[in-house]
Amino acid sequence: MNHPALSHLFMNERTRELQRTASQARLANQARLAARMLGTTEIVIRDARPSDADAVARLASLDGRAIPVGRVIVASVCGYLRAAVGADGHTVSDPFVHTEDLVALLRMRASQVGAR
Repeated sequence: MNHPALSHLFMNERTRELQRTASQARLANQARLAARMLGTTEIVIRDARPSDADAVARLASLDGRAIPVGRVIVASVCGYLRAAVGADGHTVSDPFVHTEDLVALLRMRASQVGAR
């Protein structure tokens, strides 16, 4: 016979596991949707690297906004940076490309990794 507290711990862990799986499935579905809308299949969401600084600054300049600060997560399409979100939630994106879906993906990823 299991102790009620042990059963509760198992139930909480299973709930967290199901939530992680659902979150990953949502992210994958949104990536597929964004890929269809953007007419491509190569979307990469990742932490910005030092080598991305110029591209993020270019996006900020094109968007007429300040450069995101802190941990920055970027989205690239076919190797071109199209959007970025900073630790404070500040986003910049290419105003000449449909990026609403990319920004939504970035915000979701930022919340997953605790960047915001």
